[in-house]
Amino acid sequence: MVAYNVENPAKAKNKVRQYFNLEVTTSALCDLNCTYCFEGEKVDKARLDDELPTIIKRIDSILADEKWFQQKYEGLNISLWGGEPTLNPQFIIDLMNVYKDHNNVDFHLYTNAFNLHNMKKIVNNVDTSKLNIQVSYDGRAVNDSYRLMKNKKPSSNQVINNMYELANMGLKVSMKATLPIDSMDNLYQCWKDYHDIQQLLWKVSKDLQINYAPTIDYATKFSLDEKKEAIKVFRNEFLKIAKEEIAFYNEHGRFLCSWFGGEDNRKHCSAGLNM
Repeated sequence: MVAYNVENPAKAKNKVRQYFNLEVTTSALCDLNCTYCFEGEKVDKARLDDELPTIIKRIDSILADEKWFQQKYEGLNISLWGGEPTLNPQFIIDLMNVYKDHNNVDFHLYTNAFNLHNMKKIVNNVDTSKLNIQVSYDGRAVNDSYRLMKNKKPSSNQVINNMYELANMGLKVSMKATLPIDSMDNLYQCWKDYHDIQQLLWKVSKDLQINYAPTIDYATKFSLDEKKEAIKVFRNEFLKIAKEEIAFYNEHGRFLCSWFGGEDNRKHCSAGLNM
């Protein structure tokens, strides 16, 4: 399954050439049981394996396009999605190795970081210098209520431990959070958890920098009164974060929460841009 991010021509004028982003679904299966998930397990991963030759053919045609791709873009970033993409590790290994000698092709893996065995299998069989990993983690206060294992138990401890292992393996790791509307009262606690995780990762390397970049879960439906109440809670929680962010910035020269720092810090994500 392939999706293209098409750039708005009106905004493309006088723009520095950049990487084109191609999204590939490796598996629709998932090893967690997130209560706010709107996808579910709909596709058997074996059916996606059969699509690999078609995907490679499509990628080759993009790279060879002289009139469009080569004129507008420096290279290609292939984003690996699911479900949980690491549940189909051989698919990722095979795809990455096809383009291991292409200097203008990079990969971005979105993962819940729950299955360290599969992640290690991928890492040990690909060029990790071409791989960026984004871990979906909401902050413990939300994660332990919404991102549950199949047995309904919290997944936070295993995910944080696995993320620390990935960092120790020298991998480039970032993080992305979801914030359900009815969990606004956990916003500050989630920020604090991200702050603690940043301190943990700095024990591995000072170059490992994460951001708390929560996306408001707009897939759920609430009444207008519920939304108004959530905004009130959000204001109080946000003011607590703001005080901490000032101290964090004064010490480290950057913000931890991606909502701070101006337009440049928000435009990396469509949800952030829509803030």
